[in-house]
Amino acid sequence: MRAGMLAVTVSIGLSPLHLAAQTFRFSPSTDNPRGHELVAVFVSSSTCVGNRRPGFLESIDPMNHSLAERARGQGLPYVAVAVTTDWEPDSGYAYLRRLSKWNEVIVGRNWFNLGIAHYVWADTLTNPVVPEVILLERDTDMGTTRARIGNERVLARIVGADSILSWVRRGTPLP
Repeated sequence: MRAGMLAVTVSIGLSPLHLAAQTFRFSPSTDNPRGHELVAVFVSSSTCVGNRRPGFLESIDPMNHSLAERARGQGLPYVAVAVTTDWEPDSGYAYLRRLSKWNEVIVGRNWFNLGIAHYVWADTLTNPVVPEVILLERDTDMGTTRARIGNERVLARIVGADSILSWVRRGTPLP
């Protein structure tokens, strides 16, 4: 029986997501961007039913790390944005801090915060669902007197905890 327990412990301990979470921790860049950049917007909440899916919460930091590596391989900066639909900013922020580091965080005000308005409600062809990951490409430039950010294009939407977890396990392939 002890050998069986050891085998189970070892197989859980060596899962790809577990190793990635232990070995890597996504670290956002603080460099000013210039040109194209890859942006992943993670939309969720501390009370999201998808959080109960085994392995889902542990997949978010490896997702950011994998996307940063993919972007770097294409010569692009990577930006990790997190938006929660929590009413209370403190609970949304505490939830996101457990999952990964982020370049930007938008929390509070439920489905009425600026992140939800921009990334969810502005796209009239999508259904409002959490969790989801929205992959974007956009152009950035720091001019002489002001920054320019534009030409934002949605590359993909990965909707639902099962779909996100499956996508991360496949290595976050880009469209």
